[in-house]
Amino acid sequence: QGFMLLGALSRRPTRAARFFATMTPPRPAASIVLAAPGATGEVLVGLVRRSKGSSSFAGMVVFPGGVVDPADQAGLASMGPTALADAGPRYTAVREVLEEVRVPLILDSAGKRVQLDQQDLNQWGSEVHKDAKQFSARCAAHRWAPDLSSLFPVVRFITPELEAQRMKKGGFDTHFFLAMLPSVPETAADGVEVHDLLWLSPAEALEKLNQGELSMAPPQYFILLRLAGLTMQSLAADMTSDRWELERNVPFRPFPIMEEHGLSLALPGDEQHDQYPGVPGAQHRVKVIGAGKGSVLGGEYRYERSDSVALGNVAKSKL
Repeated sequence: QGFMLLGALSRRPTRAARFFATMTPPRPAASIVLAAPGATGEVLVGLVRRSKGSSSFAGMVVFPGGVVDPADQAGLASMGPTALADAGPRYTAVREVLEEVRVPLILDSAGKRVQLDQQDLNQWGSEVHKDAKQFSARCAAHRWAPDLSSLFPVVRFITPELEAQRMKKGGFDTHFFLAMLPSVPETAADGVEVHDLLWLSPAEALEKLNQGELSMAPPQYFILLRLAGLTMQSLAADMTSDRWELERNVPFRPFPIMEEHGLSLALPGDEQHDQYPGVPGAQHRVKVIGAGKGSVLGGEYRYERSDSVALGNVAKSKL
């Protein structure tokens, strides 16, 4: 039944539009790709494994992050005006990375990164896990501020409705950011929501996915693939380059289509994407191989991107 519905939606764009118009709004969320140098200057990223009892992505590796809490909005407001249009998700991302992996992306009153010992970080992280207001409360008490401007926007992924319906609490509208660290921090996952903080190069993480040692959702696969082969020296320039222009300007809600192998996820710039189609013949998609029936999770992925996929070739009427 799931595949029949997928096929019907992919063949009838107007029907798909009506379907998406009636779906449950996704939950606003934010996530951070922590990037640190490896032994030879390669990029290492921090991945955590979701608890097996999680309502979403159980047992999968993800980047630290979570849903927006009402306390985040109050904390951001207390900082005063900001020119950052995405300041809200940035604030959530910084709080979540402190809560889940005890990494403080926080500035002191002199504009320098706050340094705390592990015991202090563990205590603060536990307090924030119980009550998100404890993040802004401590920042205010010490005249600290979340380091929002240091984050690089990566991509905004919205859960496809067909997958969101399978989740206990619905899907997500997640802003992914990247934060550069001077070294791999000596921290660990909180052991509650997430476990097993892993520092791997993108290529290593993808190889473990192919070998069945790790399981992840398409957004994590997509981001790792785009970061593969970069060095810390080239990372900042790459994140602000035109290579990420489409990702920075268009929300990525994958659109399910059927191909000979089975299910694929059309991304913005693909000729079959329902909201942001590209030029005729353009392919920008993730092929899903071996996942559960009607699901986009738990299988292998194959990424295809035509040379013609670019922001300038996305249907102008959709932007």
